[in-house]
Amino acid sequence: MNSITQDMKYRQSLIEYSIKHGVTKAAVRYKTNRQYIYRWRKRNMESGLVVFWVKLMQRGYTRSITGLYRVLRRNGQMAVRPLNPGV
Repeated sequence: MNSITQDMKYRQSLIEYSIKHGVTKAAVRYKTNRQYIYRWRKRNMESGLVVFWVKLMQRGYTRSITGLYRVLRRNGQMAVRPLNPGV
């Protein structure tokens, strides 16, 4: 399994747990500090899909942007279709 995918799964589970149980409990369970959790909760949905994809590509992600969109939509992270840049 790709390390980026493992990191993303770890962060996603961390964010979901912190939303459900609170940041302090999540920090204790995942052995990290609260600031790290707050940082990732803030970054989770603010940037657009293209910006997110470019950052992943810089870190070694090899799949297409449509593949990323499908995975995010399947996991319930993307509720709306991304805007067509040509329009």
